[in-house]
Amino acid sequence: EQQQQSARVKAMWEEKLAEKESYIHFLQERMLRPRTKKELPTWAENELSPHLLLHPRAVTALEDASINADRLELIYDALEYLATDYWENRYGDLTEEELLNRTALKYQRGFTVTPNSDSSIAAFANQYKLPGYCTKGGAVVNRAMDYHLKAGNKTEHLVRIYFFFDDERRQIVVGSLPEHLDTVRF
Repeated sequence: EQQQQSARVKAMWEEKLAEKESYIHFLQERMLRPRTKKELPTWAENELSPHLLLHPRAVTALEDASINADRLELIYDALEYLATDYWENRYGDLTEEELLNRTALKYQRGFTVTPNSDSSIAAFANQYKLPGYCTKGGAVVNRAMDYHLKAGNKTEHLVRIYFFFDDERRQIVVGSLPEHLDTVRF
């Protein structure tokens, strides 16, 4: 019985050590991130693929946005969150509780992902729909960005990332960031 207890304690400490090592690796990688919006699309392609894809429309919106250093760091964090922890929650085996705990540790904040309303998508289709998206089977379709990530609430720190899930590819496709799209208000 003591050996079993000892084995459980050892396994618990090994798990905690692995978590700490993973966090240290995350912080080291975070320090190596580029620090400009010009470099962000290449970074996303190199570091977040295949779990996350920036659609060309998102890249254009990013280029046109006025972004201070704090907001840019938040965009990097939010995209990384979508491609790693959130992706693992959606397509892997990461539980909601583990997602919240990991996010709080890594980013010292939470991110909120919510569906977009059908009425906003219908009323502002030119903003919410991505024309010419090529499916895994080769069909070219219009896809609605039916989800968005919310972070911040003050203009200089506000980030909105609009996306859809390509479940065939197990990929998150970002079509617009970092500004708010129009919404239907009730």
